[in-house]
Amino acid sequence: MPPKKQRIVVLPGQKTLLSFVGRDKNNNSENVEEMPQTSNTNTDIPDENMAVDEDPKELEHDKRDGPGEGIVNKDPRKYRPVWEKLWPWLLYDGTKMYCKSCQKAGKKNSLALGCTTFKTSTMSRHQETPDHKQAISVPVHQQEFTKSCNKLNSAEDEAVILAMMAVYWLASEDLPLNKYESMINFLKKIGVTKLENLKVNERTNYESYYSATEILDVIDSEIESEIDEKISKSPYVTILADESTDISNRKKITINARIINPETSIPETVFLRDKSYADGTGEGLTSVIIEEMAKHKITNDKLIGFGSDGATVMSGSDKGVKGRLMELNPHMVHIHCMAHRLALCTSQAAEGVPLMKHYQEWLTSVFYYFKASPTREGELHEVQSVLNLPILKCKEIHAVRWLSCFEAVQAVYRSLDALISYFHKRQASKDPKAKGLLKKMATTSFIYITYMLMDVLPIVSKLCLTLQKQDLDVAVAKVRTTK
Repeated sequence: MPPKKQRIVVLPGQKTLLSFVGRDKNNNSENVEEMPQTSNTNTDIPDENMAVDEDPKELEHDKRDGPGEGIVNKDPRKYRPVWEKLWPWLLYDGTKMYCKSCQKAGKKNSLALGCTTFKTSTMSRHQETPDHKQAISVPVHQQEFTKSCNKLNSAEDEAVILAMMAVYWLASEDLPLNKYESMINFLKKIGVTKLENLKVNERTNYESYYSATEILDVIDSEIESEIDEKISKSPYVTILADESTDISNRKKITINARIINPETSIPETVFLRDKSYADGTGEGLTSVIIEEMAKHKITNDKLIGFGSDGATVMSGSDKGVKGRLMELNPHMVHIHCMAHRLALCTSQAAEGVPLMKHYQEWLTSVFYYFKASPTREGELHEVQSVLNLPILKCKEIHAVRWLSCFEAVQAVYRSLDALISYFHKRQASKDPKAKGLLKKMATTSFIYITYMLMDVLPIVSKLCLTLQKQDLDVAVAKVRTTK
C-alpha cells in the first residue's frame, strides 16, 4: 500500500522546497496548501515541532529569508502565577524565579540562585534533581525529629529517669548500690507505678545492682563532661590536693580544681578525682596530679596555683610536689591551706601548756569512761534530766578533725553540774575511775580552763569554719571573720 499523503501547511510568504530548484512557479500544488493570511493564524493551528510547555499564543513567527535562519520570538516568555499552585516551592521576585526550598537549604543550583528560563520544563526537571529532593526532605526530617523529642517522656523513659534519680540519691547519701533493688521495690509498694516499666520481660529488667552500676557510670560521665567544659572556659586553674586513707586503710589522694567563671568572675571549686597511689613520694604524687591534669586538658601555662596541707612531701621546694610543679610553670603560687594552718596553730599552742595537755587527757578519759558502759551513760542522762540540763553525750577529741576539742569542751561546759553530781554518786559506790576523774575535775584550774576555752574556742571555731567554705575569697573571709 502506498504511503498516505500528508497535508503540509505553509505560512504566508514561506518558501517551499520546490522553490529552491525553480519548479514552484505558483508556490502551490496538489499537496501544498497555503494558509490564508489572517491575524490569528498561529493560534488556530499549532506547530507540531513546538515544545509541550510552550503556549502557541506566546509565539509569533517571522518570515524565513533563506535556509539556516530559525524562528525569532519577538514576545519573550513570561512568568505565570498559576505555576505557584503546581509547584508551591516556586518564588518570583519580578525578574527571576527561585526555589524557596533550595534557597533555605543553601543549595547552589540555578533555581536557588535565580532563573529566567520561564518554562514548565524548567520546574519539572528541577524537582527531579537530587539537590531539590534533599532540600524538600529537610522539613520532613525536622518534623520527625520533633516527634521523637516529644516522645522522650514516654512511660519507659520516665521509668529510666526515676531509676537514675534513685541511683543519684544513693550515691549522694554515701549509701551502697546494693540497696538499689530493694529501694525500687519499696517505691513500687508505695505507689510509684511508673517503675513497673523498668521490667522489659521475664529475663530483662533495669532493677538489678548491675543496672545501678551502669546508670552510675552514665551519671559520672555526664558530670565529668560538665566539669571539663567549665575547666576549658576558665582562664586559670588552681589544683588542690590532699592525701589520706579510706576506710579500708588504702592510701588515696583527693584532687580538686579551683576555677573561674569568665562570664561572672565568680570562683568555683570542682571535684576531679579521688585516686589510689602506691608511691607516696613527691615524684609519685606529682605524676598522679599531672596525669589528672592531662585527662582534663589542663595545660601547664593555665596552672597558676597549687594548694596543699603543708606537709613536706607536698610543700617541698626541691623534691616535693610544689617544686616539681613549679618546674612546669615557674609562675605558679603555692598556698598552704589556711584552715589547716589554723588547726595546726591551735593544737601546737596547746601542747606548750602543761595544764592544757592534762585537760585534753581528762576529756579523753571521760569520753571512754561513758563509752565503755551504756549503764553509766544512762545514769548520767537521768542526772541531767533531774537538773533540767540538756541531755548531752561526752565528745571525743579527734586528731584528724579540726577543732573537735571545741565540741568536747562545750559538752562538759553545759553538763558541768551533772558530771560533778554523777561522779560524787559513783565515788560513794567506790568506783575508782569516777574518784580519779572527780579529783581532777574538782579544782579551780579545771574550772578556769573550761570557762577560758569557752571564751576562745567559739571564735576560733567560727573562723575555722569560715575558712573551710567551698567558694571563698579574701574579701568575703574578711567580712565574715570581723562580724
